[in-house]
Amino acid sequence: MAEKSVNDLPRELRLLFTKGSDALARENYDYAIDLFNQVLNKDPQIFDCRKALRNAQFRKAGKGSGLFKKMLNTAASQPMVGKGNMAL
Repeated sequence: MAEKSVNDLPRELRLLFTKGSDALARENYDYAIDLFNQVLNKDPQIFDCRKALRNAQFRKAGKGSGLFKKMLNTAASQPMVGKGNMAL
């Protein structure tokens, strides 16, 4: 599969890619992922779009706080709770 650049895209797909890049810059990850998927559904050979999609997915995954992160924060604050109770 030969890869294409963004400049080889038709105008409508180039506009979608540009909107997706702008959404990614504004940290609107869901909208950016949706736009990049629309471009790739019509023309999956665009390397820059696949790269931008992956970047948006990584940023979205890293932004959320998962259960493990919450548990670590709770475990780190436990000694301070005990210290506060002893002070009372």
